[in-house]
Amino acid sequence: MKITFPLVLIALTCGCSSPDPSDKTDPTTNNATSGSNNATPDDDMARADVGTPDVGPPRDMGGDRPDFGAPPAAITSAGATFEGHLGPMESVRLDLTVFQADRVTMWLRKANGTDWDPSINVLRAGQTDVLVYGNPQGNADASIPFRSGELGDGYEFWFTGTYPLVLENLGGTAGDFTFTLECRGGPCAIVAGDADLDGVDDAADPCAYNPGDCTTDPYAGLADLQLEEAIRADHTGHVVMNYVEARVHMFAWIDKDQGQVECVYTGDRVTTDEIPEPAQMNTEHGWPQSRSGGDPASESDLHHLYPTKPDANTERAALYFGEVVNADWQRGGSSKGRNAAGDTVFEPRDQHKGDAARALFYYAVTYNVNMRREEETVLRQWNTADPPDDAERRRHQSIANVQNSRNPFVDYPALADRINDF
Repeated sequence: MKITFPLVLIALTCGCSSPDPSDKTDPTTNNATSGSNNATPDDDMARADVGTPDVGPPRDMGGDRPDFGAPPAAITSAGATFEGHLGPMESVRLDLTVFQADRVTMWLRKANGTDWDPSINVLRAGQTDVLVYGNPQGNADASIPFRSGELGDGYEFWFTGTYPLVLENLGGTAGDFTFTLECRGGPCAIVAGDADLDGVDDAADPCAYNPGDCTTDPYAGLADLQLEEAIRADHTGHVVMNYVEARVHMFAWIDKDQGQVECVYTGDRVTTDEIPEPAQMNTEHGWPQSRSGGDPASESDLHHLYPTKPDANTERAALYFGEVVNADWQRGGSSKGRNAAGDTVFEPRDQHKGDAARALFYYAVTYNVNMRREEETVLRQWNTADPPDDAERRRHQSIANVQNSRNPFVDYPALADRINDF
């Protein structure tokens, strides 16, 4: 399977407790852990919003407002909206089912001018302690994430599962409310049927994997250096992840199809819910790390990262892409060997050639590096011969939902023809 966030701002006075520095969990395990949209799992997985476990027992919601009816027993990360009423110190509990890498924003908003003290709590799956909570401590709307600057990106769940969700009124005054949950990215966007988060259902969207209209060229009239500068300007909102976090996203859902991840070079598949053991599957950098200049942003940029079997990854190494005429190694349609000029190059299988070309065009422009002329010539041919298909566009949109950046050569592959020299 290959598959820009609106920013909502509100000033909150956070009454959240500090995270417990001892609460660290390896993201490759299957234990629930604290997480946020800015988590860095290899050095501080617990840097999330950790709340108080002091949640009162849930009671039936309704009180003196039976017209609201009962809340749903369960909701999902795809989205939910409902109204209700909570009496003083009253709470209601429901189940929230999420996928790994889902990013959501939740709001508990007051209604009818109510003066109360709302709180949202997500408990750890199968436990009683709190994973994340939002309580502004006073007559203000409660949200997760509680930091205003993170509302647009949402809170990220690191593990698939069903989590108890508790909505609570901590004040002495009864309150009417509206609860909303919005998917901000991740698998929930696909499940909700709006992959590009543009408000149009995929079934009715002529370009389901692009929030634009697919016909308007955002770079009209630009070419060469002006085009490259415009592409780099559009990249300024890119969210930089560390390498572990990037691979969690890649293996957990971006490249997972029916529980398996496929090597882009050989077609071999591995069943996994997490970063696989190195002997099972590696991560390939389209632009080799040895030629990256040590830029950590580029090394974890999913737009040029792909799953590969270890032997294929080893054979490619840091070789340039090219057309092999005399192969030393072949597997699954990919090969390594000498090209017509006698240079040793690597040639991916046909279905990955265009993907590889557009990944390298993106890398060269975004990180302002020069491409070898011989490689560029071949990649231009592959870009034309293997245009983006739905699988590549879907993967691209999934990456955009995570990194808040796009590869314009996937959205508009003809842009490559307007740059004379990468």
